[in-house]
Amino acid sequence: MSHNTLSKTGYVLVAPFWLIWRIIVSGLNRRNLFGLAFNFFTNFSPVMIWLFIFQHASLIPKSIRPQIHSKVAFLMDQYLFGDWFGELEKQAHPLHPQIATLTSVVFGSFLIMIPLSIWYYIYYIRKINYNIFNWYDYLFHYKFEYINCTYKFRPTRLRVIIPFLLPLMASIALNIDYLFASQDPANFTKTKDIIAWLCYVVLHVTVPILTAIYLYAFRPPGTLKCFGFAIGLQNIVAVFTHLLIPMAPPWFTHMYGLNDTEHVNYNQEGYAAGLTRVDSHLGTHLNTNGFHQSPIVFGSVPSIHSAVAFQCFLFLEFQSCSSYHFCKKWASTLGQSTAISDDCEEALISKKPIHLLNLIKSASSSSDSNDCSTGASSSSNPSSSDSSDTWVNSSDSDPSADPSCEDLTFSNYPDQIDEVDEVDDDNEDDDYDTSLEMPFTKELLSPVKHSYSWLQGHLYTASEPSGWAIWKLLTHSAIISRFIGASFLMVQWWATMYLDHHFRFDLFVGMLYAMVSYCIVDWLILQPRVMFNWCQIRLKNVDDKNNEAKTMGMRVFENQSFKWFFDPFA
Repeated sequence: MSHNTLSKTGYVLVAPFWLIWRIIVSGLNRRNLFGLAFNFFTNFSPVMIWLFIFQHASLIPKSIRPQIHSKVAFLMDQYLFGDWFGELEKQAHPLHPQIATLTSVVFGSFLIMIPLSIWYYIYYIRKINYNIFNWYDYLFHYKFEYINCTYKFRPTRLRVIIPFLLPLMASIALNIDYLFASQDPANFTKTKDIIAWLCYVVLHVTVPILTAIYLYAFRPPGTLKCFGFAIGLQNIVAVFTHLLIPMAPPWFTHMYGLNDTEHVNYNQEGYAAGLTRVDSHLGTHLNTNGFHQSPIVFGSVPSIHSAVAFQCFLFLEFQSCSSYHFCKKWASTLGQSTAISDDCEEALISKKPIHLLNLIKSASSSSDSNDCSTGASSSSNPSSSDSSDTWVNSSDSDPSADPSCEDLTFSNYPDQIDEVDEVDDDNEDDDYDTSLEMPFTKELLSPVKHSYSWLQGHLYTASEPSGWAIWKLLTHSAIISRFIGASFLMVQWWATMYLDHHFRFDLFVGMLYAMVSYCIVDWLILQPRVMFNWCQIRLKNVDDKNNEAKTMGMRVFENQSFKWFFDPFA
């Protein structure tokens, strides 16, 4: 056996133990086991509170429980989303089904007008000039434009406007799923039953865990805590809604009829509905027995299954890193030297809007006529030598400097950007006023002396294989994670309706609960605390005293060539 074969065999045997050791050490991150357990309990305490309330809901005396609404969910479903299968006629409801078509059209119109009105008010009346759902997306998604001083916020970017269209998109997706979830016995097959069971039962538990692992490995420290808080908050509010406004699920309406009053009481046992077919296929009674013992039978609205799936989708959609724009701009520079001269780095320190493509050309040609030479000379004079950790004042710059290297100030940064040619190929409104500052503009829009190192470490260099550009584009464009999140959400909605556990109305309300919970956590914790602090550390504006500059994946694979794979700034 050759020496190379022995080396490879030894590596295969040792690698799993090395990986386990690195995960343990990186997970502790200078803490002891008690501190790690305490952090875990803190992060998921809202979820534990929800489970405790749900499991002990049966202890509430039936005499003080509120009235059960057995018709509301069914009627809201038909009149807001349309009577596609003649359910109103089957339940002998007096109103004509065509009225349901009219009301569903009106509801769809409201889903367009109200969110877009809010979007217009925020960005064109209040003139907020940053993405309210991702305050620092210019660092995570538009690094090239930001560093090249050509980034300009546009409220018409898809990344900005899509969150406001989510309710409309959700209603369309629910109706598409509803077409394949008919309760006609001819629509039931063994394959569909098993797929629905996997999504409704198995993936309902495993997908949030996998999402948490993804956020822990790929996102800044603290994102996982926000995910746990968001799921816990929405579920706690949802279970209180179940207790205060109990509503009948679809299986109850299909089994006893819309006008039934005999079974509308708290003595009614739970029912597994479509999952009973799965028990028949698998030769078990686990689903049947489990739902018979459910402490909350009339907990239809909102659907926690929908809320959990949508919360996973939101974090995978809005908290996934993306280097698409960065890769696109650098695709033509592969194979060129990316060495940065001291003069150009000093020009960056002196608040010059450096164009990186010019830097590459100047570094490779060693020419004295690069665009930043004037800025370099002005920043290297003795009067600015003591400004290693701060920006040189605009008054210190040479007035004869090239306009492309003009000084930037915090107050006029957006106006300066307006004068730079837009490099983004999005169809966007050029007349948008960016007079207001971005959140924490003074701290994050201006890197200090040592903050250039994080950029230089993520440029494509001649020593890297050309295939790395493709890998960075595929892995950091967030296509995979977003596709998985959206696919699971669609299949989960279909499975829930196919198994006759929830109406479209239930799922839609669950989606709204998830959106509200996400916004609360995002605006109060995730953006102002987690993202702001992490960006400060990565831009070298503050010292990394607690080793918080790296994600879990970056810590595990420290000093490895693929460490960039886990870096949101890669």
